[in-house]
Amino acid sequence: MVRHHGRNAKKTIAVFCDGGFLAHVTRSFEVGRALRHCFGHRVVFCCDGPYTHIPRDAGFEVVPVFTVDRDITMDVARKGTPPSMGWWKSVCDQSVASDLQALEAIKPDAVVADMRWSMSTSARAFGIPYVAVANACWTDRFAQPIEVPEGHITSKILGKWLAKATFPAIEKLRSEFGGTVRFYGVSDESAATVLSFANGGITLENIHKYALAGPDYISVGALTHSAPAVDLSMRITAEIY
Repeated sequence: MVRHHGRNAKKTIAVFCDGGFLAHVTRSFEVGRALRHCFGHRVVFCCDGPYTHIPRDAGFEVVPVFTVDRDITMDVARKGTPPSMGWWKSVCDQSVASDLQALEAIKPDAVVADMRWSMSTSARAFGIPYVAVANACWTDRFAQPIEVPEGHITSKILGKWLAKATFPAIEKLRSEFGGTVRFYGVSDESAATVLSFANGGITLENIHKYALAGPDYISVGALTHSAPAVDLSMRITAEIY
């Protein structure tokens, strides 16, 4: 159910994110601000959790959607093992149903999502262009060795030292055999108005690899890492005669 307009027409963009985590909200928030400020689009945030106030305080419309409690999400991540299929199916069913309900109410032209696991299914079911925002450190595009998450099962089994040494290889295997990021249903028309954003572990040495993927914006935190401070104390030394 996609509404077709001219390339320069103002669009309605639904931005889904996990409101329980600051990083996911702020990344999505910056995308939403750019879409509203630079292009004049109507942006509606779909999220729930303690950080939902960030887009709301900035004047964005916010629609609550089903969200797994952050403590449960962190517990699943620390265990490092797949959750029970019964629990996973229940979460997926509730999430997709909530997605479709929000999309039907908003009727957006496109959807942007950060850590919304159900959205690839929901967007295709709704027939709408979908752009995923992903942290590069959880993909095979990350340049630096990834750290073991605190409390991860590999630390409990292997010990901290061995887990730290082997975790990058484990993540590489996971990304090669089980984790690729896909973008569904982005037409030429919608691509002109929906921005893609790359960030996470990007440096001036590897930025060209990310540029080949064609994102609209690339975030390079390395530009300001360990930047020397400027001494503005205005101390004056003078000889007194």
